[in-house]
Amino acid sequence: MLKLGLNHPAWSFSGLDTSQRMLQAAQQRLGVAGLLDRVELHQTETSTWNCTRAYDAATCMLVLHFLQGRTNKLALLRSIAERLQPGAPLCMSAICGVPGSSAWELQMAGWRLHMLGNGIAEEQWQIFEQSFGVTSHPLPAAEMEELLLAAGFTAVSRFFGAYLIDGWLAVKALER
Repeated sequence: MLKLGLNHPAWSFSGLDTSQRMLQAAQQRLGVAGLLDRVELHQTETSTWNCTRAYDAATCMLVLHFLQGRTNKLALLRSIAERLQPGAPLCMSAICGVPGSSAWELQMAGWRLHMLGNGIAEEQWQIFEQSFGVTSHPLPAAEMEELLLAAGFTAVSRFFGAYLIDGWLAVKALER
């Protein structure tokens, strides 16, 4: 939201998070950037958010892997789709993969070297590494793409991949 707000001065935003701490951090950063007059922050789940308008676009960045199970991930994507105008884009990213697989282990080893080489403490790395299956529940990228389609998005296109993070652009299907 910060980057988009700085680059698009005519846009307004709604930000949702269930964590008060995350919302306070967002409010502080947006305030420093002078963007608070164009942002509404809400502490709520997307599915229970009482909004009355259809949005022109949405982002869901590094959230879905925190939801356990395909059903919960699909429910979030559907609730986002319900709040978008037909043809509106979604920009989404998540940690993807199969924990314990050889590809996962190779990517984690590279990610560890990158993080430690950029000042992350070994203890912080271990907390992150041990979060998978506990507080973080990734799916393979192909399954994430299937969920986007099942939620009512089309034109699903992967635009990013680094270590275990994948990013997609998708478009809410046009209504018939």
